[in-house]
Amino acid sequence: MAEALLLDQFGVLHDGRRPYPGAVEAVSAAAAAGLRLLIISNSSRRSGGTLDKLASMGFDRQCFEGVVTSGELTHRYLTSRPDAWWAGLGRRVFHINWSKRGPASLEGFDLEVVSDPRDADFLLAHGTEAVTVDGDELVAMPGSLAAAYSAAGGRVVLMGKPAPLIYAACGQLLGLPAGELLAVGDSLEHDIAGACAAGIDSLFIAGGIHARELMPQAQGPAAGGAAGGADDGAGADVDMDALRRLCEHHLNGGSDGEGGGGAGGGARRAPTYVAQRFVW
Repeated sequence: MAEALLLDQFGVLHDGRRPYPGAVEAVSAAAAAGLRLLIISNSSRRSGGTLDKLASMGFDRQCFEGVVTSGELTHRYLTSRPDAWWAGLGRRVFHINWSKRGPASLEGFDLEVVSDPRDADFLLAHGTEAVTVDGDELVAMPGSLAAAYSAAGGRVVLMGKPAPLIYAACGQLLGLPAGELLAVGDSLEHDIAGACAAGIDSLFIAGGIHARELMPQAQGPAAGGAAGGADDGAGADVDMDALRRLCEHHLNGGSDGEGGGGAGGGARRAPTYVAQRFVW
């Protein structure tokens, strides 16, 4: 049985601007029921401001035990340089930001920001994801550049989901093994794939980033409507056939489901549980 929830933000708790219907109440109810709540986020910002933003949306910050962001882990590793690879990474960085949400500060990193990538020792992209929820829309993120760079043969080190590093950090902070955690997220490629790889059970929220494919009859932040509008998707059914196809694509190497267990063999990967929204 889960002792703690690893909660994604965008697509689960809010759309970047407003909380989803029922999410504030669900957080309070989960905490009151004795569950330990930890935010796990691919935000490129340090952990400190995350709870401030959630509080501004109406969430009770006392419900959360803490925050682990990819930005916090990046700061930790770039400042501590824990092994030979990190020590040899260099100090000159070409920093790729998402201007719509403002630049992520590199203050305290002891880095030299260069304007020409040819002068850089490494590239640092703001955000590990290719797309994210932003209000009523899905928008491109700098993580799409990392995917293209990797496809071209470059080495990419992910500091957020689905990389094991961020899940290990969550377990260490909570002092709990993987079997006592439940990861809650809306991205199959990041939240669910990462949880599967870390041996953590998952609750997939269908009304987030995949809502157009899984709940096309609903309106909502990721399905073209307004958050909290007359139809927030709470009564919409999840298309389970479409979900199975998406799982094959994002979790099982794009195989067609015939014979065997995906790209690496063995059991097929899928969310442990599925819900339309994060409600209590």
